[in-house]
Amino acid sequence: MRSVQLWKIACPILFLLVIGIAAYQRNQRSKVSTSTGSALKGNQSREQSLWVSGWGYCLLPIASESQGTIENSREVWNELFPRMARDEKTGELLTQLHGGWPTQLIVIDANQADDRSSYKEPPPAGMSIVLRVTDLKMKDVKTNLGQVPFREIAFGHVVQIRDSAIAELPIGMKEPLPGDALDLAIEEFLLREAPTCIVRRATGPNTSFEDDQQLRHAAEKLQLPVSVEEQRRELEERIKIHVEQAKAYYGRMR
Repeated sequence: MRSVQLWKIACPILFLLVIGIAAYQRNQRSKVSTSTGSALKGNQSREQSLWVSGWGYCLLPIASESQGTIENSREVWNELFPRMARDEKTGELLTQLHGGWPTQLIVIDANQADDRSSYKEPPPAGMSIVLRVTDLKMKDVKTNLGQVPFREIAFGHVVQIRDSAIAELPIGMKEPLPGDALDLAIEEFLLREAPTCIVRRATGPNTSFEDDQQLRHAAEKLQLPVSVEEQRRELEERIKIHVEQAKAYYGRMR
């Protein structure tokens, strides 16, 4: 008799617990659905600016080529950034590397090289993103590859994106780095204009451009493609990965 009475008391309590758990689960499903949807709705923006000085690039022969190739590419190397700024294909590639948002490369005059604010000005009319670059110093360094040309640069990257459908990067996908877009654009330009050489970023702000030994070590430890064909395949793959990252990070136009 006592067990029957306990059961009569327990039944209403169990019923309320079941109802409560079901309601909680429905509520949690509703929260997940709402938060996921909100990440894809509304007008969002990205406004960022970056300035860095002291990056060093070097011009190297592709492994199967000779030292003479560097001398044959000297003209392209010396006028690298002005040529890139005028090159239509470079502008198209930089736009792709920034998710389709209009992007422009601008060369800062040497007289303004130390004016940090000039690198952080808003993009020109009709542009969402601007890369600004200037040469600080150029010189040759003797290495086991021969005389290797180096250049030290200052670099600015400004983003002003509005009314974009931006979602979070998919799990496992990294944020695209502004300097990587510049590196890829430089390599692609050299592949078209001086295909037997390659430009690689070899040093950073913590490296002394005055120290030839540091520059020599930086150049000699770089891994180089064994052929132009290998360079082209490797570059195309890196561009593809960066473009996918940029589309996810910068979002799409509405």
